[in-house]
Amino acid sequence: MLVGIGWLEPGAVERWRQGRVGDLEGEVQTSPARVAEAMALQQYRTYWMAGDLSAKEQKRLTVKEIIAGAAEKVEASVARMRVATSGACRSNRNPACRCAHAGYLLCHCTPSPAPACLPVRYLKFSQPEEELTCSGNSGHWGLIVVNLQTFGIDISSYSLNIDWKRVTESLNPRFVFVRASYMKERAKANPGDPSVADPNSDSLFTEYWKALAPLKIARGAYVFCHPWGDPDVTTRQFFSDYTPQAGDLLPTIDIEDVWDSSCGVPQTTRIALIKSLVDNVAKRVGGQKPIIYTKTRVWTDLGNPKQFSDCPLWILNYQALPSGQNMPSAWQKLTFWQYAENLKVDGVGGDYDPDLFNGAETDLKSYCIQKVTV
Repeated sequence: MLVGIGWLEPGAVERWRQGRVGDLEGEVQTSPARVAEAMALQQYRTYWMAGDLSAKEQKRLTVKEIIAGAAEKVEASVARMRVATSGACRSNRNPACRCAHAGYLLCHCTPSPAPACLPVRYLKFSQPEEELTCSGNSGHWGLIVVNLQTFGIDISSYSLNIDWKRVTESLNPRFVFVRASYMKERAKANPGDPSVADPNSDSLFTEYWKALAPLKIARGAYVFCHPWGDPDVTTRQFFSDYTPQAGDLLPTIDIEDVWDSSCGVPQTTRIALIKSLVDNVAKRVGGQKPIIYTKTRVWTDLGNPKQFSDCPLWILNYQALPSGQNMPSAWQKLTFWQYAENLKVDGVGGDYDPDLFNGAETDLKSYCIQKVTV
């Protein structure tokens, strides 16, 4: 994980394995506090093992053996965990099992008189944690799934040359967002000239997009927007550079710092411009709403417009986990989170930004283009 987010060089790990470095703590390129925070946020899954194993047997089991033996059972159970239940367990395998609580529940009842209900923690990073207990039995097997998140990256021409074989080996991103086009402020010949932003193509978009096609990694395109730019010109350039296809991640409109009040454009006008951008993109993808990439400060400066809450939110926050007051109030949950920027890794000539998707990799399908409107 530390290698993936750029805080530990792969070479340092190899030196440590060879015994040339006493410990890795001195090799990590950030503070212990940030490492602790990252470990707390990183995706992980805890599989359970049968409760009747002796301590010696449990110790002998490797992580690989535990996962191989339980993964199928766990994956089949996740869908049932999401179903709210109340009253008695919905399993009829053991009538002695009675779980009198509502919420997410996974209950594996055994043929023995003592049922084996599992206390379950199932959360995503935008949701409060719920811990359930079962009054039917004290011999629990263990926890199942914690923090279902999926790692990905976003890139642009600032990433320079990319060796995708090395990147997939070192980072294993399950989705990639690629900048297709951007609006750039036009230099003023005279101070009194109007403020204008012109469309530009990302010089490496086509190269990146073609290279990603055979890799079985979800891919999506984004456009950097500007309040000085005409929304029709912005999206026309975007769809000139990027041809949407069913199965791509939804297009993203990038609303960054240039959209705050310092741009000199009235708030109501900025909101109207965003609406035009959203509408233009939606027309090309069968009416589906695009993803909005922004930060809480910018969206607050816009007055927290709520009419875009049906657009999936991709939030930029490098300081803290996005929730509550550090999320735009227009949204109840986030979909993607960019948690750092300008990281280095073997295989990327320039920089990349790391992201987390708020769900399992299979859930990404819900945020893909269903059909394209010509």
